Amino acid sequence: MASDSLKDTSLDQLHSKEQAQLLNAIDELRAQGISRHIGLPQLIVCGDQSSGKSSVLEGLTRLRFPTKDVLCTTFATELALRRAPYERISCSIKPGSSRSPAEKEHLSEFRAAFTSADEFPSIIEEARKRMQTGSRLSNANSFSNDVLQIEISGPDRSPLTIVDLPGLIHYQNEKQTARDVETVKELVTSYMKNPRSIILAVISAKSERATQIVLKYAGEIDPEGSRTLGIITKPDTLDAGGEGEQSYVDLARDKIVKLRLGWHVVKNRDFNMRDSSDAERDEAERKFFSERVWASLPDANVGIDALRTKLGQVLLRQIRSELPFLQDDLKAAISESRAQRKKLGNPRVSKKDLQLYLNGISQQYQTLTVSALEGTYRNTFFKLSNPHGYARRLRAVVQNMNKEFALLMYEKGHRWEIIHDNGKGESKNLRLPSLLEMGIEDPEEITRSKYLEQISNLVQQSRGPELPTTANPSLIGDLFREQAERWELLARFHIERVCKAVKYFLEACLHHLTDPNTFNALLFELVEPTMENRKRDLEIKLQELLTPHNSCHPVTYDPNFVKEIKRLRSNRYGRNDSNSNPKYNSHRKNPENVGEELLSDDEESPDNFAVAEILDRMEAYYKTAITVFISNIAVLGIENCLIASLPDLFSSETILRMEDEQLEAIAAESEDIRLERAMLDEKIKDLEKGLHTIGRQASLLPSGMSQY
Repeated sequence: MASDSLKDTSLDQLHSKEQAQLLNAIDELRAQGISRHIGLPQLIVCGDQSSGKSSVLEGLTRLRFPTKDVLCTTFATELALRRAPYERISCSIKPGSSRSPAEKEHLSEFRAAFTSADEFPSIIEEARKRMQTGSRLSNANSFSNDVLQIEISGPDRSPLTIVDLPGLIHYQNEKQTARDVETVKELVTSYMKNPRSIILAVISAKSERATQIVLKYAGEIDPEGSRTLGIITKPDTLDAGGEGEQSYVDLARDKIVKLRLGWHVVKNRDFNMRDSSDAERDEAERKFFSERVWASLPDANVGIDALRTKLGQVLLRQIRSELPFLQDDLKAAISESRAQRKKLGNPRVSKKDLQLYLNGISQQYQTLTVSALEGTYRNTFFKLSNPHGYARRLRAVVQNMNKEFALLMYEKGHRWEIIHDNGKGESKNLRLPSLLEMGIEDPEEITRSKYLEQISNLVQQSRGPELPTTANPSLIGDLFREQAERWELLARFHIERVCKAVKYFLEACLHHLTDPNTFNALLFELVEPTMENRKRDLEIKLQELLTPHNSCHPVTYDPNFVKEIKRLRSNRYGRNDSNSNPKYNSHRKNPENVGEELLSDDEESPDNFAVAEILDRMEAYYKTAITVFISNIAVLGIENCLIASLPDLFSSETILRMEDEQLEAIAAESEDIRLERAMLDEKIKDLEKGLHTIGRQASLLPSGMSQY
């Protein structure tokens, strides 16, 4: 084989002074490690096995890639051409993410350098052996997600990155397993999914177009074909004048599969020309495209020279258009990385380090918690655009839950729904369907006359030395306790809902402020025990608030109690009281025309009067008591026992009171945290350098470069 000088300027067609500025910027970003974090513009060569893609890459770079089936590419090769004052080719391996630490170290040690392009195939074989030695790969043809990185430096080399990917496999065989098929697909499509990759979809004219799956994947990932360039290889294998030849000519004319970047045809070395020089290869290609039907294709769409020019135009146009988006992506990545780094804090070794770390989190926690309780939701933590933004607005959540609790109490808190004797009255639809899941039944409906009859029986059974028109006053308390027997169940349900909402807020807040290890430790050591104590306090408070209503005599000094009795009497005797409120009682229906609701037609009957008076007093007291109970649950229970003290749950005083053991359990960092901190520090440094590079490049670029 004729030796080719590394001073070959085959890619010089790509570069003018202005164009080189753009490519230099991307090359600098890649050298800074930005490609590990953000996709950069690059050319990727994709195709089925034996489609001729390595030969295309060889024509573009003048490096001899393995073309024999037994030496098919089993890993990705990133080829970076870089400008330097000296001639040099160096190789290294970037280990895949699935490698163990020992394997990563083994692969990272690989370094190779050479000065003759003839040595390149042996370097690839050496890299392949290194990837297989000491790894879990047992088959020589097994595929890996490691990357062979090759840098070609020279004074006439302008920066460019081209990636050669393993050939896509259709089915497993004796050399390649089902796992290999999936590994190659994942590897190739991961490169294709980078929106800044220019996909060079290589298909062989030697095979049916429909059987070559590279077009299927390209169509799925880039459905508009906006960044896909189709490349047809091996056109010399088609019969002259045959249907197959015409079919591929039509494909090259963009008549069958339309791509925005179009199609290109190249003729690479065949077996007989395997030892020919690059000049001989190019001459044979020019001669082929000057004959037969291929001569009808535009010169810009055939041959390796035209392909170099086309790729330069396409790549540079994409780099130019992507610069603003690269800046935005870099800024977003820096912001995200800084937020992650902030969660990790400074290295923590001593007790003071641990306390300082937790104090920093505590200050932020208190700021967010106070904002949540005061209803000032300016912090981005409370953004409603977040999936659970509303749940983080704790004051709004609790206020709405209290409102729902009040509505539920008014509509379902009583046992008996007293209705008019002439009908059931207007039906009520519960406005809180989600609360129906509690399984609480609606109040039992009872006519007023039936209820008065029950009270009358109780009056007779509880008779004491009372004068006519009066009854044992303890009956009012008995009837009230029966009517209010559901209060405890509804209040307990409400408290449980609020506790869950508070716990969710605490978890969301601490998750937002800490790394996973600290978050889990704080939940276990602090949040969960504290919430259990608060729930016990709430249980005690609930029993305290229920006591006056379920075991004591009715007591009220509310002046509205007397007004309510007067209004009920007025309604009972059919008189219209201008001071009455038609919405006086949510658990009572059709209060009008009540004269006929007495047990007898004689409204002056002493017994009937006493019974009706007891019912009026019970209803008036119920109305007064339920409002007080609802307010007490919301204020004395939930607010005082749970909500108001939330900022103090994780305060500096809390941290100072922690035992050394607990402090260590919460704030001590693992080896993973230390490694993650170092990785983030390096990442932020890379990203900031990259942003500076892009900013400098954007300011240096002359105007009018949007078109090439």
